[in-house]
Amino acid sequence: MTDARVAATGFQVVSAGARGLWSWPDSGESHLAAADYASKARVDLGDFDSSDPLGPLAANGETLAYEHGNEVSSVGGPDCPVGADVLGAGGDRLAAGAGSTIELLDPDKCAVERTLDASGAVAAVALDDGLAAVLSHGSAGRAWLEWFRISTGKRLGRKEVTGTTLPSLSVQKPWILYRSAHAIRVRAAGSGRTWTVWRPAEAQLGARLLGNHISWVDANGGRFRLWTLRLPADD
Repeated sequence: MTDARVAATGFQVVSAGARGLWSWPDSGESHLAAADYASKARVDLGDFDSSDPLGPLAANGETLAYEHGNEVSSVGGPDCPVGADVLGAGGDRLAAGAGSTIELLDPDKCAVERTLDASGAVAAVALDDGLAAVLSHGSAGRAWLEWFRISTGKRLGRKEVTGTTLPSLSVQKPWILYRSAHAIRVRAAGSGRTWTVWRPAEAQLGARLLGNHISWVDANGGRFRLWTLRLPADD
């Protein structure tokens, strides 16, 4: 899996290519580390406390990124002066969401390439090289899934979804993956059609679009199972 978080314990982990990035809480601090799958050596990236709190992590391709103290940093790259309650990575870009605004960044130059306006407070964002998907929440428990063309910032569609939709999205054109605890759904960005492609008996630990496949992990009595389902090549 390329993206998973366990918010209940404060543990976060993401991976990109052959590298992983993870954080864990201990004694009032958050610790951040990275490693290459081919190496047992861990690279400690620092400890973060209330003066420089650690925020969300994101990863894609060769990019590992994290938010801390109103800055977004990529491992081996610069510190960009942008705060993010929600962070996404894809298509050699970072997406930093705060309030109802998403800024698309070039992580090497810290340049804001595009600004997107969501319908509510951003809960999750995902992107590839051409499409950005956003889950946001408004008043009275309403939630929206929206998708935008990155090159222009134009909103291509919006769908109201259940308020129990998890803050976890994945994008692989033309598909947008979103889910609740016991349902995995895909939205076709072109036609706007939605399919419930699977209703897992167990809660999922993570799900991701990989090409035209959906992969997810569920837990069953202390055992973990990896599932894969193939989607059509287009919608």
